[in-house]
Amino acid sequence: MAESRVQIANITMTELGQDLLSTLDDPPADMPVNANRINAVWDNCRDSLLRRYDWNFATYRKQLQVDANKKPLYEYEYGFALPSDYLRLLDIERPPWGFWRFSSDYRIESGTILYNYDTLKIKYIARVSDVSKWDEAFVQLMAATLGQRTAWAITAGRKDIVKKIDDWYNQSILDAVGSNSIEKDQDHLEAEQFIDSRF
Repeated sequence: MAESRVQIANITMTELGQDLLSTLDDPPADMPVNANRINAVWDNCRDSLLRRYDWNFATYRKQLQVDANKKPLYEYEYGFALPSDYLRLLDIERPPWGFWRFSSDYRIESGTILYNYDTLKIKYIARVSDVSKWDEAFVQLMAATLGQRTAWAITAGRKDIVKKIDDWYNQSILDAVGSNSIEKDQDHLEAEQFIDSRF
């Protein structure tokens, strides 16, 4: 497991053949240009990767409370504020039938879940900023993604390194998604395959 952002960034720097970084937390003017390049794309890379798949380590369940200030004007009865770390909805518990990913009884608008029941439990992908909680395969994928996003600028367009990073990125996706799927129980996998087959 990675313990810091700079550890992940240095995996990227190693693959790019660059000097290692000592920090990503100093003021921009005090850091090497490569550190600033990594910081410029970090949040976007992390959030886009988290949103892309149903990562086990980023999956959370929460019961939401009705927010009187978010009551819809029409069509739905109740409004629930999304969690502050919310990135993507996986399931809602739809009384009395249990969790179901597709339902006409809710809609997400402007940071609010509109719903026709006054009780709402959700399963969602969270924005996990603490890298020590990341799966090791996700760490490698994040490092490869950082490399893909910065390789051209950092290496001044060296096509051989850019190609190497692209290959690393593609393999990292396969490894990360594969390990994430293996850890799911068989019933969950079969349910996902059934749902996917319908679309």
